[in-house]
Amino acid sequence: MKILILGGKKFIGYHIALEAEKKGHTVTFFNRGKTYPESLPQFEVINGDRNSDIHRLRGLSFDAVIDTCAYFPRQVKNSCDVLGKSIGKYILVSSVSVFDLSITGINENTPVSGFDYKSEEISNETYGPLKAAAEKTLLEQLGEDKSLIIRPGFIVGSRDHSDRFTFWPVLMNETEKMYVPETGDLPIQFIDVIDLAEFIILSAERNYKGNYILTGPEKPYLFKKFILDCQRIINPECEILFVSDDWLKEHGIEKSEDYPLCHNEEGVEGLFQVDISKAVKAGLHFRPLKKTLEDTLRWFYSYKKNGSDLAVGIKPVEMNKLSQ
Repeated sequence: MKILILGGKKFIGYHIALEAEKKGHTVTFFNRGKTYPESLPQFEVINGDRNSDIHRLRGLSFDAVIDTCAYFPRQVKNSCDVLGKSIGKYILVSSVSVFDLSITGINENTPVSGFDYKSEEISNETYGPLKAAAEKTLLEQLGEDKSLIIRPGFIVGSRDHSDRFTFWPVLMNETEKMYVPETGDLPIQFIDVIDLAEFIILSAERNYKGNYILTGPEKPYLFKKFILDCQRIINPECEILFVSDDWLKEHGIEKSEDYPLCHNEEGVEGLFQVDISKAVKAGLHFRPLKKTLEDTLRWFYSYKKNGSDLAVGIKPVEMNKLSQ
């Protein structure tokens, strides 16, 4: 297949391109060339801003377009206007944020929470409705047979610059004792970016249509179990002490800022409790957590010196001070 990736090489697009190459497909990128332009030199790149230069793709034909960076419905409309008649399938990477995340058990049949066709800024309030409007625009422009919507949950792994997941193995790797908030039966869901890429390419090969929610693992998973698995895999010598909210307050620690992902946020209780059975039946596979953690650590230390450079959360040196 000839595949066009709308978006850069920073994270998702990078892994989608490698998976496509592994399966024998030809990949072309369309992006501004501002982030990691030196990466993946084996692939053709057409430079341009999708907001103003999408016309540069006119006249080109592809078996599949994979849109990783559409945040506004007008971007999808413009892409369809230029490419719609010369492509086989348009795969839009959307988000589970199109749903009302206060609901648990969300699946592909759950109605989206609303559409936003007017906002020009992305915020926590507009992100989901803008994505939903982009999805609807795709279906209106190309119809169901030529459209596929992928709705990932929390994406993790190599090249994840947010460090929200990365925080935990890095902290585990650089401390001898960790004070971790007691999370009880708090669930967590995430998908390795490589698993996401594999499913997207599989869906292109099999000409899937409709929409799929992609996250994992396959079975329900508690955050506390995730911490203990990190300890087992990354640093069995690290002592884990689960502490109460009162203990955190006494030590001047703000849980929501210092410990990513491990707290209940009002209104998003369903974020880590979605139903992925449709994608599993369609071929979604899950890499072992060990590989995800090892790849994540390897990537982090390839571009940052140590845990002091984490983008979020309490730093290892601060954690170590709590033990003194």
